[in-house]
Amino acid sequence: MRLLNIDDLPIFTVLGLKAICSVNRDIISGFNLLSKKDILLLLTNKLKHGHEIVIFPFIYNEPLYFKSYIK
Repeated sequence: MRLLNIDDLPIFTVLGLKAICSVNRDIISGFNLLSKKDILLLLTNKLKHGHEIVIFPFIYNEPLYFKSYIK
């Protein structure tokens, strides 16, 4: 498992950001209806306030979660 860094946020798609939020439900809630911009703001605020957000290995193994994925 890795911790999320603010510099890592731009590499994720909306699906990736929502997957990160879903595995960290104890810290982040109410993200399902938010736009990508709002999710980025939510995650950035949580990281700046000292919360540790975990990224599980299955997120890094899914190409749909990254911007470099091409269908």
